Amino acid sequence: EFHEEKSLKTYLLVDASGSMAYRGSGPESKWELGSRLAMCMAYLVLAQGDSAGMVTFDTGTRRFLPPRQRLSHIELMDEVLAGTSPGGETDLSGVLRGIVTALPRRSLIILVSDLLGDAQRLLETIRAFRARKHRIFILQVLDRRELELDLDGPVNFEALEGKGELRCEVGLLRDSYRDAFQRQQRLYTASFHRSGIHFATFYTDAPWEQGLAHFLARQSVSG
Repeated sequence: EFHEEKSLKTYLLVDASGSMAYRGSGPESKWELGSRLAMCMAYLVLAQGDSAGMVTFDTGTRRFLPPRQRLSHIELMDEVLAGTSPGGETDLSGVLRGIVTALPRRSLIILVSDLLGDAQRLLETIRAFRARKHRIFILQVLDRRELELDLDGPVNFEALEGKGELRCEVGLLRDSYRDAFQRQQRLYTASFHRSGIHFATFYTDAPWEQGLAHFLARQSVSG
């Protein structure tokens, strides 16, 4: 399903910032789920004889693996992800802009990230990707608790990116939080659809294989 052009190279951009370390209601962290998705996408590209590379990033590029066409390249990708611990702050839109401007035009970009941050700036950056004729897949990774905020009583929140703590009564802000989070999700969905970007959200408490199969089946139908 990735054969728009034979010369199209694939780059997997994997978010390794601190927020990806979060593990809440699901059986694994967002980083663990994101790594599974990235490896599966890499295998699908390499298994059909196309070239794939990988970039891990937080405040900047951590590791860059140039695209290779051989299937054994997936072993090196696996080593990179297994040896990476998410941490550090990130300006997602700024980092992505720097990475993508260095890539060849007309690439296939697969972004694996929680997309947390300034949504408007990120959307501007993604639109810049499209202006450079890249084909884009975005696999958003979230923990269900980030959507629902299903906590009770006074809770002490600690930052995963940078330093800081916030203690608050969750029940007083849950509805406002959910509304804001869902608005951002709707903004992503509508904006990516208008831009011709393939987008799906994966949760740590759901079977990732079924979600990915459904996502790829949709792409084969829509072209």
